[in-house]
Amino acid sequence: MQSVADLLQRALQIGDEGGWVQVRLRHLPDDVGADLVNQTHAYALAHAAGDSPDGWLIFRGGIEPWWCDAAGLSKAEFRRLFHLRT
Repeated sequence: MQSVADLLQRALQIGDEGGWVQVRLRHLPDDVGADLVNQTHAYALAHAAGDSPDGWLIFRGGIEPWWCDAAGLSKAEFRRLFHLRT
């Protein structure tokens, strides 16, 4: 398993090589996409609060601060990758 920083940097590289301004999951190799999805999901679950009235977990922190901090992404780089959150 690669670090989330390595995966995000790889996604930017793939976007550059493919000429894509917005990098989507379909642009990434299956293993890179799956690893990023799994790590992002695990992070969101680990940092979610269960304080909603109906018992749902709520993730208020957002993925942007984590990805930017973990991978040293600029705001512009995050804007290229933000579609990968879904």
